[in-house]
Amino acid sequence: MKKAFYDVIIKKMSKNTGLRNFIFGFLAVILTCFCISVFSFPVSAMTDEELAVLVDRANNEKRNILIVSKGGETGTFITINDAVSAAKNRDIILVLPGEYDESVDMTDKELILTGFDKETCIITHDTTNYLTPVINAAAGEISNLTIKGYYNPDTVMDYTNFSQDLKDTDPYAFARFVPGYAIHVDDNHMYNNNLMICGCDILNQQNFCIGVGLRNHYSIAVKDCFVYANGGYGCLFVHDPDRIETGTDMNVMVINSKFSSGYKTVLKLQSVRPENRVNLLFVGNEFIDKVEDTSEYFIVENDEIVGIGEGFLGSGSFYLSENSVFNTPGVLNSSMYDILISFMDSVVSVVRLNVS
Repeated sequence: MKKAFYDVIIKKMSKNTGLRNFIFGFLAVILTCFCISVFSFPVSAMTDEELAVLVDRANNEKRNILIVSKGGETGTFITINDAVSAAKNRDIILVLPGEYDESVDMTDKELILTGFDKETCIITHDTTNYLTPVINAAAGEISNLTIKGYYNPDTVMDYTNFSQDLKDTDPYAFARFVPGYAIHVDDNHMYNNNLMICGCDILNQQNFCIGVGLRNHYSIAVKDCFVYANGGYGCLFVHDPDRIETGTDMNVMVINSKFSSGYKTVLKLQSVRPENRVNLLFVGNEFIDKVEDTSEYFIVENDEIVGIGEGFLGSGSFYLSENSVFNTPGVLNSSMYDILISFMDSVVSVVRLNVS
C-alpha cells in the first residue's frame, strides 16, 4: 500500500513546478508517512486517491495545507485553533485522528476544515456557554468530522441570577446563562459568502446542534450529515437578520441528511423581519423519529408579524423552494412534489390498464 500511495502522490506532484508546489508535495509525503506508520485506519478514512485530490485542490486553488495532529510531529499543529490562527484565508486544515477538546473559532476566515476520518477525527467541547460552541464558523467548508457538544454538570449556569437589568447593561450577559450550539454560524464575515457542512456527525447535549443567524447574500448547505440533538432544544435553528441590513438573497439548503431529536424539535425557524426573504431547499432528508404532530417537530416563530405569515408553515420570511422533494416527513416537500407524485401514479395506472 505504501508504494502505491507514494506513486499516486509523486505522480501528481511531478506535474507541478515551483517552490509552492514543492511544499505541497512535502506536506503530502509527511502526512502519508505519519498516517501509514502510526494509525490503522478504518474503511471510512481518506483513500490514497482522495488525499491526492485534496493535494490537487490545494495546488489548483493556491491553498496551503495545515496538518493538525495530537502527536505534535514536526510540521504539524497540536490544536485546531493553532492551525486556524496560522492559516491564511482559503487555506485547508486537515485534522488527523484524535479527540480535540476545544472551541474552534474560524469566523474571520474562509477555511476548509476537514478530517482524515470522520469516525476518529472528533472535535468536542463543553457547550454550557453560548459563546463557546464546538465550532464557530462563517464561511468555507467543514467536512468529514464528528462534532460533539457535551454536558458538564460542573459548569451549569445558575439561571436564577439572570435579570432584565443585567441584560440591559451587558448585551452579552445572556451568553452566561444560555447553552451553546455544536456549530454556530452568526458573524458579519458571512456577507457575500457561503458555508458547506458536509459528511459530518453533529451531536449536542445542550442547545441546538446547528444555530444560524443569517446575513444577506449568503448561503449555507448541510449535506450528507447525521444530526442528533440530545438536549433540551433540537437539530437546526435558523433566524433571518434583525439589526443588520435586511435582504432577499439568503439560502438554506439541507440535502441527503438524517436527523434525530430527543426533544422532538427538529427544525426551528425564527422570522425576525418580514421584509427578509430566505429560500429553503430540502432534498432527500430523513427524520429518524416518528413525526406525529408536525407543529412539535417543526416550529416557526414570527417576531414582527401578527398572526400567520405567507411563508413556509406560516413564516414571515422563510419560503420553501419548489425543488424540495423526497423528504420524510412530507411537510418539507413542495406542492410540486405532490403534483409530480400524482402524475407518476397516473402514468403507472395507465400503463397497468394497457398491460391488462
